[in-house]
Amino acid sequence: MRGAFWVVDTLLAGGYDGPVHFDFKPARTEDEDGVWSSAKACMTNYLILREKVRAFRADPEVQQALADARVAELSEPTLADGETWQDLAAWPLPDVEKIAAQGCGFEHLDQLALEHLYGVRG
Repeated sequence: MRGAFWVVDTLLAGGYDGPVHFDFKPARTEDEDGVWSSAKACMTNYLILREKVRAFRADPEVQQALADARVAELSEPTLADGETWQDLAAWPLPDVEKIAAQGCGFEHLDQLALEHLYGVRG
């Protein structure tokens, strides 16, 4: 469920509003009615996860954790207008030790997501 939660979060946070479905494999013991029940259950689960994600994103602690993790920076282009990959290749190498010491805060975000999934938040 954790992986499915993050997929739904990514779709919603990215503004995707097209068709969605979960790929599923109904048990081989199911008859045709069981297969359709499985498909319906997958869509129900998507709708449940969508509401969980919305509550997650509305949670003030999550909003702060997203800011602390600098998630918004992920949408910033690496190259400025007019720059090429050759320009990027000429940049000095980053200080890997400094970057490693910063941390990202993703574990805290993941825990908050699980708490929303488990129903103990929002």
